[in-house]
Amino acid sequence: MKYLKYLLFSVILLNSCLLFDTKIDSSLAEVKLEKEVGDGDLKFMVVADIHPEMSSDSLERMDAFLTKANDEKVDFIIQLGDFVEPAEDPTGEIIAKWNSFPGNKLHVLGNHDMDHGSKQEVMKYWGIRSNCYFVDVKGTRLIVLDPNFFVDSSNRFVNYSSGNYYAHSSTRGTIPPSQLAWLDQVISEASGRVMVFSHQSLSHPGSIKNSSEVRSLFERYNKGEMKKVVACFNGHEHVDVAENINGIYYIQINSTTYQWLGGNIGRYSEEEYSQLSGREKDLIMYDSSLFAIVTLEESRLVIKGVEGSIVGPLPDMEEYSKLYNGLPLSASITDKVLEL
Repeated sequence: MKYLKYLLFSVILLNSCLLFDTKIDSSLAEVKLEKEVGDGDLKFMVVADIHPEMSSDSLERMDAFLTKANDEKVDFIIQLGDFVEPAEDPTGEIIAKWNSFPGNKLHVLGNHDMDHGSKQEVMKYWGIRSNCYFVDVKGTRLIVLDPNFFVDSSNRFVNYSSGNYYAHSSTRGTIPPSQLAWLDQVISEASGRVMVFSHQSLSHPGSIKNSSEVRSLFERYNKGEMKKVVACFNGHEHVDVAENINGIYYIQINSTTYQWLGGNIGRYSEEEYSQLSGREKDLIMYDSSLFAIVTLEESRLVIKGVEGSIVGPLPDMEEYSKLYNGLPLSASITDKVLEL
């Protein structure tokens, strides 16, 4: 009995330590691609916010993405979070589908990936060793960040786990100082250009609470002869937006599936809405699987997206604009040619 109590205490203590652990193991944070890449420009495919728990056709949407990635012979694929957690994939078919891609695969942690479990459980399930990491491909350093922390009442940085972040809206999405120091070092040691990937936005106010500090760090490295940080990619907002802030592109990749409304917002009459069921009644579904092909050329960043349409009626656009702070509603990822 004493042994069981000691074992239980040890497990609780270990989980508590992991909850407040913000350190980055440098031996795990440098990643090598498993497959060789060909010559030419860096080319990859990106997808965001698949959310299989919200849609019945998530496997078909992933199929469309993976088929195109095979056809395009990209150097790697990357998903930008809100992908899938073990509780949502009891048979393992979703992660198996992703892993069926024969090329290089990269992951970014999203907030909803820790709704029913710990960050460590999700990482093990996906097969990644570090929540933050970098990989060098064709002379470009790709850096993956993890903003999935909040600051508690004792001023401690806490990892997202089992939906604990919902009660901390004022501080959730804050990158810890240890991660900022690691980011600074990783950029400083990069010999070529840098692209950054995160689930939450580094440009949209409030998405990452200390985003201005991160952008200032990037801009410090762009003051010399060489412009190091060229672009940042994120998901999370389910929007199609690209903006240039002080010479750096911040590109928001739309969800492959839907936009969240959380209510009717003028789409249906009260009677029609009351007769709908399931989660999809609170979503604006897209008729196509959205993703993007990205090519980094010498002087341009070229993005080839997918044009789609909204399924069903539009919401009250004035109310929608208030909900998303003016971000546009779109069922597409538009083509973009961004001069570097």
